[in-house]
Amino acid sequence: MLKTLITSVLYEAILFLRSNPDFFTYDVKQRQEVLKKSKLPSDFYEYFLSVKEESFIHDMASLLGGKKSILSSAFALYFSRVFSEIFDKLTNEFSISTHASKLTQLKDLVEDKNKIDESLRSILLSYSYQDIAAAIIGFCSSVGDMPYIVVQSPREIESELKVSIRERLKKEYPLSFPIFQINPKLIGGIRIFKDGTTFDDSWLSRIHRFISLPTV
Repeated sequence: MLKTLITSVLYEAILFLRSNPDFFTYDVKQRQEVLKKSKLPSDFYEYFLSVKEESFIHDMASLLGGKKSILSSAFALYFSRVFSEIFDKLTNEFSISTHASKLTQLKDLVEDKNKIDESLRSILLSYSYQDIAAAIIGFCSSVGDMPYIVVQSPREIESELKVSIRERLKKEYPLSFPIFQINPKLIGGIRIFKDGTTFDDSWLSRIHRFISLPTV
């Protein structure tokens, strides 16, 4: 599943390098300027600001061969960010919606500018949230320290609050991809589990007040 997206990003990267044949001779400032004009996701900017040509070729071969590399770390950050941003804005009915309805929802969330967007849309239309989340967690776990985090609440958490929770967790676990679940048995508040153990953190108390309303 993710290999299609990886291939699309690498395709755009190669097109970018072909359009900028002297890229690897540029200093950091010059690289920043041309990267801003590229179609590459910003998650890869840091990597391309410092990578050497021979290292890029090696990293690309390692990535496609399923081996860990600095480039695979950039992909892990990209996957965890881009899918989080999309999932947090999709309606609860997305998974059971018609193909036409899904396309309508994705229209405002996924652009239609290049192969990366095409691959993203195809994955979101073809696979469930559970399948995509499992693929991301599997990939990120192979790259670095990534605990399995589950966030439970008595009802659906609003998008803005999901973003806040993700941002807080990413400060400690940059590659984390929290799974949000509804547990009607919870009486207000939320529960966060890390590798099956309750996540004990004082910041949770500040979040509780947002969702401690009676369930409806």
